[in-house]
Amino acid sequence: MKIHFENLQFQEEATNATLSLFEGMEKNPSGFSFALSGEKGSLFQNELGFGNALPLSEDSLFENLQKVQDRYSLEATTKEQFETDGLRFTIEMETGTGKTYVYLNTILSLHKTYGWSKFIIIVPSIAIKEGVMKTLEMTAEHFREKFGIPLVKGSTYSLYQGTFPSSLRNFASTNQLQILVMNIQAFNKDSNIIHKEMDELNGEKPINFIRSAKPILIIDEPQSVDNTDLAKKAIAELDPLFQLRYSATPRTRYNPIFRLGPVEAFQKKLVKRIQIRSLEVTGTENAPYIRLESTEGKPGAGFSATITANASTKGKISEKRIKVKKDDNLSVKTENSHYEGYVVDTISIEPGNEYLRFTNGTTLFLGKAIGSLDSVVQDERIKETIKAHLEKEIQLKRIGVEAKVLSLFFLDRVSNYREYNPDGTTNLGKYGKVFEAAYLELIQKPEFSELQLPSVEQVHNGYFSGDKKKKGKEEIIEWKDTKGDGAKDDDTYALIMRDKERLLDPAEPLRFIFSHSALREGWDNPNVFQICTLLDTKSEFTKRQQIGRGMRLPVDTKGNRIQNDAINQLSVIVHESYAKFVDDLQKEYKEESGIEFGKIQAHQFMELISGFVTEATTPKEKRKASEDLFSILKKLGYLNEKGNFTTLLENAFLRPGDFVLEGDFVGREEVILEWLRGLNIQTFVQTKREPNKIKKNDHLWNHPEFWKLWDIIKQKTIYRFQFDSDSIRKEAVRRIREIKCEPMKVITSFAQGTVAQGGISAKEIRDRETRDVVSPFALPDPLEYLQKETDLTRETLKTILKESNSLGEFIKNPQDYLERSSQHIKEVIREIGIRNGLEYIPLPDTYWEQWNTTEPIFVEYKEVASDTVETKSHGLYEKMETDSDTEIRFAKEQEASSTVQVFTKLPRRFTVPTPVGNYNPDWAIVVKEENAGTERFLYFVKETKGYTSFDEIRSEEEKQKINSAKKHFEVVFDSYKKRKSAETKSTSDQEKKQHHFEFKVVLGTGKPDNPFKE
Repeated sequence: MKIHFENLQFQEEATNATLSLFEGMEKNPSGFSFALSGEKGSLFQNELGFGNALPLSEDSLFENLQKVQDRYSLEATTKEQFETDGLRFTIEMETGTGKTYVYLNTILSLHKTYGWSKFIIIVPSIAIKEGVMKTLEMTAEHFREKFGIPLVKGSTYSLYQGTFPSSLRNFASTNQLQILVMNIQAFNKDSNIIHKEMDELNGEKPINFIRSAKPILIIDEPQSVDNTDLAKKAIAELDPLFQLRYSATPRTRYNPIFRLGPVEAFQKKLVKRIQIRSLEVTGTENAPYIRLESTEGKPGAGFSATITANASTKGKISEKRIKVKKDDNLSVKTENSHYEGYVVDTISIEPGNEYLRFTNGTTLFLGKAIGSLDSVVQDERIKETIKAHLEKEIQLKRIGVEAKVLSLFFLDRVSNYREYNPDGTTNLGKYGKVFEAAYLELIQKPEFSELQLPSVEQVHNGYFSGDKKKKGKEEIIEWKDTKGDGAKDDDTYALIMRDKERLLDPAEPLRFIFSHSALREGWDNPNVFQICTLLDTKSEFTKRQQIGRGMRLPVDTKGNRIQNDAINQLSVIVHESYAKFVDDLQKEYKEESGIEFGKIQAHQFMELISGFVTEATTPKEKRKASEDLFSILKKLGYLNEKGNFTTLLENAFLRPGDFVLEGDFVGREEVILEWLRGLNIQTFVQTKREPNKIKKNDHLWNHPEFWKLWDIIKQKTIYRFQFDSDSIRKEAVRRIREIKCEPMKVITSFAQGTVAQGGISAKEIRDRETRDVVSPFALPDPLEYLQKETDLTRETLKTILKESNSLGEFIKNPQDYLERSSQHIKEVIREIGIRNGLEYIPLPDTYWEQWNTTEPIFVEYKEVASDTVETKSHGLYEKMETDSDTEIRFAKEQEASSTVQVFTKLPRRFTVPTPVGNYNPDWAIVVKEENAGTERFLYFVKETKGYTSFDEIRSEEEKQKINSAKKHFEVVFDSYKKRKSAETKSTSDQEKKQHHFEFKVVLGTGKPDNPFKE
C-alpha cells in the first residue's frame, strides 16, 4: 500500500512563511532554467559549477521578516538581533505534524518560485537520515503532480556517503535541482574525508564543491545538530546562503517565522490525542528496595552515596532518598528491618564505574536497583499493551474502519526479548515469553473472540542491530545493544524505513514491534496506537520522546488519513500515576520548547485583537494594540511584569464583574477574560510554586507585649501517663482481630490527556481495574517491627498476635498488617494512658530558643511556599503565611481589628508533644483591652478550624491533640508564674492582671473587633 499525501493548510502556511521572506526577488517562471549571475539572478557561475545567489538587501530581508512575524503573531525580532543571528530562520512544528514533508515542500517551492537549485538537508542521526530518504521516495509522485518536478534518487536527490565524496562534483556542477542529505557526523571533524584533498577531484577538498554551491541549508532538529561549538563551526564552513531550521523543540529561536506548537497541534487535531494507561502496584513498601542514585566525595574527605530505599517514618514505610557513607547500617538509617545485613563497605566515584558495595556482598552500580517490583510491573504492562491493542482492533471493526493497528515496545537490552545463541539459533527472552503467554490468554477471552488475528509466532518481531559473522559455512548475526549512531545501525534503520509501508498492510501479520531503545528516532509509523517502554533501569526516554513515536495521524488500508477523534488516540502504558505522567510531560514541554503554561506574552494577543479592534487592520497595528492590552493588564495588576497571572486575575475568573479595563478595551472585558480563562494554569496540572519572600515588620518586631507572650509559651515539657499491660493486651487483641488486608495488586487507571495553553491535564475515563499479584519477597519478622514501634516486650506482642488469630492477613500484605497493628496498639496505649491521667511536666531550663542562637524560632527574613496575606498593620511579619481559606479570613480579621496589637502564625517547628504526635498551634496574638481608663493585655495561643463546634471535628486524634495541648499550656502558664515569682520574689496584682492567658479553639471566624468572644 501507499500513503496518500495532502496539501494541508498549515503545511502550506509554513511553506509560505519562508517564501514571504524573499518578497521583492525576481520570480522564476519556468521552474527549470534560471537567470545566471547579474544583480537579480538566483544562480551564479564559478569555476566549480553553479551556486545560489541572494540579490535582496539585508534591509529588505529584515522588513520581510517583520511582516511574516506580524502575520503569524510571533515575537518580533529587533534589528540588532537580526544582525546578530544572521540569515537563520526558525520553523517550529510539533512532532507528528509532517515537518519533513513541509521542508521538502518548501525546497520545491523555493526552487520553482525563485530558481534556487542547491539544497542540503542536515540531520542529527542515522535514523532521521534514513527517514528523510524514505520520505523523499514516498512523496516523489505527490510532488511531481504538484510541482511538475521529478524527484529521482541519485539524480535529483542523493545521500552523501564519505566513501563516494566525488559525487559532490555533480552537486556543484549542474544548474538543475540538487537535494543532498547529510548527517552532521559526516563533516564535523577535521579527520572526515570531506576535508581531505583528493586526486580524483584535481586536488580539491570535497567540501569546496559544497562551499562553491552556496547551498540553502535545511537543518532538521537543530538542537541536536549544531549543539556544540564544533558543529556550529562545521556548518559555517559550508558557507550557506541561509539556514532554515525545523524543530519541534528548538533551544534557540533565531528569527522565528512559523510556529505550530504542541498546544496548537492538539487543539487543531493535527496529532493523536493521548490516553494514559497507568499501572501502579500496591504493597511496594514490602520490598527491600535499594537504588543507587549517585556517588560523590573527594579523596581524603571521604565518599558518600545517595540511595533510594524504603524508610520508616512514624511507623509508615515509604520511598526516601538517603545519603550513606562507609560503615553505615542501612537497617538503622531506614529504621526498617528489611535491610538487616546491609552495611556499607565500599563506595566508588570512579567515572563510569560508580558503585556501592555492602558487607553482605551485594553490589549496586549507578542507576541500578535491587528489590524492585519492576519485573512484576513490566509483565503486567506487556499484558496491558496487548489488551489495549486488541481493544483498538475491536473498536475499528465495530465502526467499520479498515486500518492496521500496530503496537510498539522499546527495550534496553536485546536479550530481554530474544536470546541469540552462538550457533545462530534463537530463544525467546523473558519479555518474549511473557508476551506470547499473555497474547494466547487474551485472544481466548470472549470480548476478543470475533477477531481473527495471526498466530502468536507471526504477530510479533524485533528490529535490532548486529554484526554479521561467519560460523563455518553459515553466516550468523551477533546482535548488539547499540547507541543508535554507529555504522552497524545503518542496515537496521534502512530496514525499518523500508518496512514502513509494508507494516500498514493488513495482510502482513506483524502487529507488535519490539525495538531497542536506541532506535527510538526511527519509529514514526502513523498506525502505532500503543507504546510501552520496558526498561530495567531508569529510562533515558523523556515522556515527549515516548509519545512522539506515535503522534502522527493514522491512515486506513488505502493510505488515506483518518479524521476521527474516537480512533485517533495514542495509548501510553506507564508505570506511574497518570497525574505524575502529565506533570512530568508538562515540565518537559516547558524545558524543551520554552512553553510557559499559565503565562502570556504581548504578541499572543494578536489573534484575539483581530476579532474586535476594528481600527487594527494591518499586522503592525494589531501588534501595537496587543502591546497596549498587555501593558494595561500589567498596570491594573492582572499580570505581573513577567506575564504571569496574579491573584487579582484569578479572583476575576470567579467574579467576572470585578474585571475592569481601560482605554480601547472598555466594554470588551467579557471576551478578553474568557480568552484569558482558557490559559489559566489553575485548571490544569499545578506547577511548582515560587516561594513567597516575607520579612519582619520593623515597627512591631520589638513589641514588648509580644515577647512577654513568647516568654510564657517558650517553655518545653514532657508528658507521662500510667497503664496496665493486661488491659492493653485484651483491647489490642480485639482490634487487631478485625484487620483485613488486601494482597499486593496492580491497579490500572485510564485517563484522557488534554494539552492546552494553560497546561496539560488528564482525567479518568473508565473504572479502574485491579489484578492480584504474588509478592516475590520474604516475610519480615513481625515481632521485631512491633517491638521497635510500641516498646512492648516480645512476649507480650507474641501473645497479642497469637490470640488475635490474624497472621493470615500478615501473609497477604506484611507491611500493611504491621503498620495497622502497630497503630492499633499505640492507640490503645494512648487511650488507656490518657484515661488513667495525662500529666505534663516542665523541662527545667529547657526552652524554645529565640535569642543567642544560630537557629532562632522567629527569623527576620524567610521564604514560605504557602499563600500569604498582607499584614503590615498588626503582623509580626509584613505578610503572613496561611494554609487554608479559614486562616486567610482569620488573618485578615486580625489585621483589621482595633484591639489586636500584634499577631503571628507560629512557626511549624514550634510543637507541643502529645501522646498522639506533635501538635503545632496556629497563632500567637496580643490583644489590648481598655475599660474605664485602664488597659490590660491579653495573650492568646489560638487554633483555627473550619468547624462551628468542637464536636464537629471528626478526627479523634486531632481532638486528643488539642485537649492534650490545653493541658500543656496550663502547665506552661503555671510554670511561668513560678519562674517569674522566683525571679522577682513577688508578683504584683497589676502584673497578674496584665498576664492573662488562654488557650482555646477558635470556631468560625468571629467579628474583627472581638474575635475571641465565646
